Amino acid sequence: MSIVNNLQSGFAKMQDNFGKVCRFKYYSNTIGSVWDDEATLSLSGASVILFSGTSNTPNINGSYSINGTFNGSNVYTRLDGQYNLWWNNTSTWIVSSKTGVPDTPQWFRISTNNLGSYTVTTQGTGSVDAVQGGSNMPQWFSGIVLPLNSSKNSRDFELVEQGKLAPNDQRLFVSGNINLGGSDIQLKIQLGSPTGDQFTTIQGDVSYEASDNTIFKKAFIRRLTNGSLVGE
Repeated sequence: MSIVNNLQSGFAKMQDNFGKVCRFKYYSNTIGSVWDDEATLSLSGASVILFSGTSNTPNINGSYSINGTFNGSNVYTRLDGQYNLWWNNTSTWIVSSKTGVPDTPQWFRISTNNLGSYTVTTQGTGSVDAVQGGSNMPQWFSGIVLPLNSSKNSRDFELVEQGKLAPNDQRLFVSGNINLGGSDIQLKIQLGSPTGDQFTTIQGDVSYEASDNTIFKKAFIRRLTNGSLVGE
């Protein structure tokens, strides 16, 4: 087993032992007009693409969420992290196990639009269609939640002293394929199921990588005292 597989397996075991159920809901910003810079939030369907097909080999069916960018376009990763949808910067959207590296067989769509029918090379079989995720139903993941490191020589302590974190903020660790939001997408996280406190991410996220593979991500999260994002 490779180093990457060992690390991913080790993190998965930690999630099994210490993980907490997390519900993720993605929101996009909407500006009212050029004269109104107050943004409102709406559930982001564009952040999710659903692949479905029959007798397709390899089987790429499933829900794909935005997970960074490549060649200036969004990358979408299936929830289990096994497949990515990416733009090849010329004419084609490709689904493969690693962004930027086509598989054999390979699913592809020759178009600037990533929605519609996908074709597989001769080594594969079946047919697949991609549609927008619509209302973007909440997605459920496992995450490890820890308090901030209060040691005086820690980065967490330094950020609290600088006023960038609050003492009651927490750390969330999730698998490397999970989208933790960004400049155009805000994330609301519910810790627990079926109900639980609502949080959002702050200060961006940090990726921990090995051999160009993201093993896990860390984000600082803050409790939403009224349970809602600003503008929701």
